[in-house]
Amino acid sequence: MCLTPLSRQDVDGYVSHRLTVARSATAVYFNADALDEVHALSRGVPRLVNLLCDRALMLCARDRVHEVGPDAVRRAGAALDMAVNDPVPVPRRRWWPWLAAAFVLTLAAATALAFVPPSDWVSAPLPDLPGSPHVALAPPAEAKPVPETLDFIPLPAAPSRPSPIFSPF
Repeated sequence: MCLTPLSRQDVDGYVSHRLTVARSATAVYFNADALDEVHALSRGVPRLVNLLCDRALMLCARDRVHEVGPDAVRRAGAALDMAVNDPVPVPRRRWWPWLAAAFVLTLAAATALAFVPPSDWVSAPLPDLPGSPHVALAPPAEAKPVPETLDFIPLPAAPSRPSPIFSPF
């Protein structure tokens, strides 16, 4: 799972939410220029926003400042070796070996099917299904007459018991 980068407005809401959760929304705050700098340095990546704001808050706490400005964010970025022009690291996914393997398997299957006649694709006999011609050609079964009287033996009636579900308590 990968979080997408936050927009400038999302960074503002995210930082204010994190400050509210930390119960310091009134004690310390980031001004608009500082949040612009946070977004520029972190490129909206939440993990980097957290690191940068944490370091800027520590710098401001050391200086006993309640308003975090862009200078504090720049100093925090320098301490974390962040720069605005740093390229965004993109994870490299190696998709070409999978594509090459799929191509080779497809080519092998197509080659095998091209040189094998269709009649040899399935060599097992098909099963007899109901209604197939083989079943219809079978001789009819011998009919037996129905006996005139059936020996019917009634079963003894079971004693009636009340259901345990509906029994009174």
